[in-house]
Amino acid sequence: MKAFLSHSSRNKNLVEPVFRELGAANCVYDAESFEEGKRSADEILRGLSSTELFVLFVSKDALESSWIKSELREAHAKYRSDRSRAFLAFILDDILHSQLPKWLQEFTARRIRKPRVIVRRIQSRLLELSVEAGHRIEIFINRSTELQNLKAALAKPPAEAASILVITGWPGVGRRTLAGKVLSEVYPHLPRIYPTVLLTENSSIDDLYRNLIDAIDGATPTEWVKLTDDYSKLSLSDKAELIVRRLSAIHDDKEILFILDEDCLLDHEGDYVLWFREILSRLKPSVRPYAVVIQRRMIPYAKQLSYPKLKAVRLGSFSNLFLAWPNIAQKNGFSIPVFSD
Repeated sequence: MKAFLSHSSRNKNLVEPVFRELGAANCVYDAESFEEGKRSADEILRGLSSTELFVLFVSKDALESSWIKSELREAHAKYRSDRSRAFLAFILDDILHSQLPKWLQEFTARRIRKPRVIVRRIQSRLLELSVEAGHRIEIFINRSTELQNLKAALAKPPAEAASILVITGWPGVGRRTLAGKVLSEVYPHLPRIYPTVLLTENSSIDDLYRNLIDAIDGATPTEWVKLTDDYSKLSLSDKAELIVRRLSAIHDDKEILFILDEDCLLDHEGDYVLWFREILSRLKPSVRPYAVVIQRRMIPYAKQLSYPKLKAVRLGSFSNLFLAWPNIAQKNGFSIPVFSD
């Protein structure tokens, strides 16, 4: 599955980072895919024919470009003949949705200018198209009890719903798979590719901040040094407040952060470390979780009562995995050989 990136040359400063994150194997981008000086109707048609997702970067310059108009005409023609083709539109300036071509107005256009957020939206749509086309087998071992518990926690009114989901268990038991399934079922409109940060055993709140910069916004080396240096000089409460602001920004972008915790967030007594408690105490009620934390250890139930905005579940090992395989096989259309003594 590939995406066609349609944009004005005047917007290359934003589209180029998107291309570099996606990679040439996953998209058609003029500077990479068309021979220099040979952008033509034939090249455009060939590029569109090799892709399943048309991505339009909307701006005044783009809508006035003869090349973009040509790409839109060809994309529309292909859509009329093949409704399985998909479209995404990202508005980069003050263009109104009503100024889009009428046929394109039936699709949602998002006002997003952050390259990495755009990349995850594109990756998520490509993943959905791949699943719809049957190119990807999704195996999910039945976790009905845990799934229902998490759904119930998310279904509560915002004042009572979980702001942080915590899924614990040994690596390999499907912690992230369960998280992705519950989020896709409860919030089907959200992207299925999630911004992710890793915390190792010795990570600190400063490391979380640096990881958030890298995962969400990115920064030039100069910006990186200044941001991290300024952050290191703050008090713990101010550091926690800045983390919450970044979590809120991710939330406003309709994304949910995944935190992969390798024994960093819990202390020796099984409680959360001080700096993470500072963050939890500052989270405001929201319509969906700010983050999902994937951990090996689970906080004791008695201590969980101190964190009413947190919902934790533990996944056991797959002791009954062998018994589950026939259902998996039937769901995905393949057979399991039967051997006799």
